[in-house]
Amino acid sequence: MGKVASTQAIRLIKWAGWHPPNLFSSQYIAFVKKSYFRTLNFNTYYTMVLNKLYRSPDPAPAGGAATPRKTGSLPVKDADVSTVAQALKTKWGANPFFVLQWMTQAAFATMADDFATQLAARQTAGGARSPFTDALDTADAKIDDGVREVKTYIAAKFGAQHATANYAPFGIVHEKKSWVLPQDHSKRRDALPMMIAAIAANGMGANEFGTTFWTDLQTEFNTALTGANATDSVVSTKVSAKNVQKNKIKDVMRAILLLLEANYPDTFEGEKRAWGFQKEDY
Repeated sequence: MGKVASTQAIRLIKWAGWHPPNLFSSQYIAFVKKSYFRTLNFNTYYTMVLNKLYRSPDPAPAGGAATPRKTGSLPVKDADVSTVAQALKTKWGANPFFVLQWMTQAAFATMADDFATQLAARQTAGGARSPFTDALDTADAKIDDGVREVKTYIAAKFGAQHATANYAPFGIVHEKKSWVLPQDHSKRRDALPMMIAAIAANGMGANEFGTTFWTDLQTEFNTALTGANATDSVVSTKVSAKNVQKNKIKDVMRAILLLLEANYPDTFEGEKRAWGFQKEDY
């Protein structure tokens, strides 16, 4: 547009009162002249300036002005949610004048108790997984030791240079630069029958790490894996139900906090603690 339009635009910005940092520095003015006015006509730039003006954040409050207060954070950890929910249940029961159109105190009390029950059940189910985890770790270690020995049997029968070419019938695969039975437990379970069949087919059944070793180990491994999978399924179901309940409880907590702030603007922090929100930040 040229010098006249550039000057008009700068005056317009000054008139509008939009003052971002260093707006009137020589570098910024040069930027405006070189960039905007090569591609935009004056009317387009006028519109852009007004958009910038009305989308700019409000100025910071003058010194001494009150800073808006945060309503307060909600608990995050399951144990904290349960603790606050129990306190909230009791306090709300003693203050029936606090009303939510979409949730009664009685319904919330039931929800809080259900959540505590679900949380305890999930923790119990999680604890039941530990013995199966230990049994799987033990079986895995035995399998890894057995595979190392079987590889020596294979090398002795087929020759070291042909050993890897004969691993596949035994269920041995190449993973992470090593020849092993698959690390994934489901795939390892499926590989064990291959190992047992190949051991017998290649005349290695009477060896120390032969048919008896692998048959017994298969039973041990499958028992541990079945137990672990069943426990994981129970835990997953309980976690899902718990999380749904947890989200509903936090919706109520959020609403109660807003009611407390509206009803006790001067003593909100104290009331918040009295209703069970004991921590500044969860």
